[in-house]
Amino acid sequence: MPYSLRVPSVNLSSNGIAQQLTTDSVLRLHEIGAVVELAAGQLLEPLQGPERPVYFLLDAVASLWIEPEPGEPRLALSLVGSEGLTGCSHLWPSTHPHWVSRVLKPGQAWRVDAKQLNALFLSMPDLTNAVCKFLWSQTMEISQLSARMQLADIRAQLALWLHLLQHKTGSPTLQITQQALADMMGTRRVSVTLAAGELQSKGIVSLRRGEIQIDNMQALARAAGLAG
Repeated sequence: MPYSLRVPSVNLSSNGIAQQLTTDSVLRLHEIGAVVELAAGQLLEPLQGPERPVYFLLDAVASLWIEPEPGEPRLALSLVGSEGLTGCSHLWPSTHPHWVSRVLKPGQAWRVDAKQLNALFLSMPDLTNAVCKFLWSQTMEISQLSARMQLADIRAQLALWLHLLQHKTGSPTLQITQQALADMMGTRRVSVTLAAGELQSKGIVSLRRGEIQIDNMQALARAAGLAG
């Protein structure tokens, strides 16, 4: 199986959706789920086969992609961390889903079966409300990020993604390669290398193999166009 159980170091209360629920609702989620370990690059949705999991992320981070068809260009849309969940295409299937979710930062999640979770919505209005709030927030985040990306040059686009990565992971040290960033941005690796070099020359980041250290968050926000 693509996940493994372990003694949890975090629990369901680490998730932003679960934090909005009553104690009784959290207990009901506990009854139908379990903590799982998610591996880097693991496909979370959509899955082929009988399993239809939904993951309430605890300390893992997932990347959301549009992948029209195999072999065609793909583009990252946004990231989901402990504030939300992934697996919506399993909750509400479509005939030809182009929405793909993969693990960017490995870690833990609370795994539940989509069918069992769907059955709880009618009797748990606080859960329905919390999921709707998350989906609306996610929609706004994707819309704002997409608009900013259209107006930004490569350096500003890179700064935006680095800023979002720091926000979702909660760490100034980002375990990510320049090739992975290029894939997310839909551009060439050399373009990311040049843009990252500019940010490093200004003391905003430090570059290491497979890792980017954010040294100045305020300057990164300004480079991303997020601060005056």
